[in-house]
Order: sequence, then structure tokens, then C-alpha cells
Amino acid sequence: MKDSSMRKSFISVIIIFIGTLLILTLSRTIAGTNGYIYFFISVFWFIGLFLRDINTKKEMLSHQWKDFKKMKWRHILYVVITLILVSFIIQITRPFFNQFIPKNPVYSYAYDINTALGLLFSVLAGIVDLIVAFVEEITYRYEGMYVYKSNKMLVSIMLILSSILFGFSHYYNFGGSFIASMPYAFAGLVFGLMYLLSKNIWVPVIAHLLFNSTAILSSLFLVIVKLIS
Repeated sequence: MKDSSMRKSFISVIIIFIGTLLILTLSRTIAGTNGYIYFFISVFWFIGLFLRDINTKKEMLSHQWKDFKKMKWRHILYVVITLILVSFIIQITRPFFNQFIPKNPVYSYAYDINTALGLLFSVLAGIVDLIVAFVEEITYRYEGMYVYKSNKMLVSIMLILSSILFGFSHYYNFGGSFIASMPYAFAGLVFGLMYLLSKNIWVPVIAHLLFNSTAILSSLFLVIVKLIS
């Protein structure tokens, strides 16, 4: 890969990392405690990134998907292993890093599941979580690390750096603390290493989608319960 293309990928990752934190900060500033306004402002950023990735990476994604299906059971095994390792490493590291969550954490948005509007937005937020998972894998695993695979030293450095940026991008998930977000940086290392091992972007993408699916599954379950009752 040419040096100019490598620089372009690195700059893209930095722009998305900084842009995401700026958009989320702006959304919070404008929305205040209103989760609905926050949702509408922030969702356009992630949908824009998603459409960008689909448009610019469609050839790579299509080729990798065909490769995934050729050895589907092997790749499915990689997905399962990735999901298990990510869940495990977050569980064992989070208790230590949780002590760095501020005593007065930033406001956390939630929707009233006792209302139809709240349930609807809970489902929509779950869908956005899946979009975010896809975008993060393309950004931090493909552009931020895998494109440097021809240089072993460089790909090792970028594996660590992109994982840290991935963790730090979850700043607001941990009450406004970069240090407390480190469990997700370790999770990023797992996603990256399994990508290098499998050589297929769909392995970390699908594992990440499954990891982020708990929100939408729980929301859909609540919708079903509400409809039945």
C-alpha cells in the first residue's frame, strides 16, 4: 500500500474519532436532558458514516463476504471465539476501570419504556447501535489497522493505537472518562487480532453486531410483552 494511501486512511480514522466526540458533545449541548433531540442530532452522523462505508468499501465488503461464505463454518467459529473473548475481557477489566468513572458522571440518556414513543425510540436506538458497530469496525479495524498489514511493525503499532482510539470513542459510555473506557480498548485489541487471524472483516463486524444486539433484542422483547399484555 502506498504511503499516501496509508496517510489518507490514518487521517480518515482521526477525523472520524474527533468528529464523533464533537458531534456527541454538540448533541448533548443542544439536547440537554432531552434524549429524543439527542437521538435525532447524533443519528445523522452515524448514518452518514455508514452510507460512506457502504459506498466506498462495497467492493472489499462484497469480496470478503464471498470469502466468508466459502469457509463459513471456520469463520463462524472465529465469530463465536471473538464474541466470547470480547465479553470475557470486558468483564474482567471493567471492575478495575470503573473506579475512574467520575463521581458526577455526564448525563446518560434513556427512554421511558412505559410509553409507546419511548419503546419506539428504544428500538431505534438499538438499530443505531448496530450501525455504529459496523462503522467502528470499518474505521478502527480496517482503515485504522488492517490496511497496514504488509508492514508487520506498522500494523502492530496501528493495532494498539486504533484499539485505544476505539476505546476512547466510548467516552460518554463511561460517564465522561477516557480511562474508564479502557475495557473497550482491550476489546478492540481482540477484534483486531481476530481480524488479523481470520483475514476477513466480516468476522469482527458480525461479532461486534452480536455484542451490540442486546439493546435491540431487549427492546423488541419489551415491545412483544407490551403487545401481549
